Amino acid sequence: MQASRDWSKAAESRDVEKVVEFWDDNAVVISAGEPELKGKQAIRGMVEGSINDPNFSISWEPNHVEISEKGDMGYLLENAKITIKDSTGNSKVQNFKSVTIWKKQADSSWKNVVDVMSPKK
Repeated sequence: MQASRDWSKAAESRDVEKVVEFWDDNAVVISAGEPELKGKQAIRGMVEGSINDPNFSISWEPNHVEISEKGDMGYLLENAKITIKDSTGNSKVQNFKSVTIWKKQADSSWKNVVDVMSPKK
């Protein structure tokens, strides 16, 4: 889904507003080992913390998509990569599997309503 690819590019740009605009106002983010985030305000705090850390980067690529028969909901399976640099400049890469659920809006854009991420084993 192009919206997910555009979202990943927004994350690479480190622009909080561009990243947050892809989430629905009532979206939920579930990440292994972290508290569940509900609503755009809570999610914004997580995004700001991540983007403001110069040692943090994230990217992802969807590898499977399913859209409902009505064309108003869909889910994606994605591979995500988070890179964190330590104080010596060494990068630690973490790979994740992600499931995102999207809802088509009245203006035909897509917003993420559920984002679930789990580390790859």
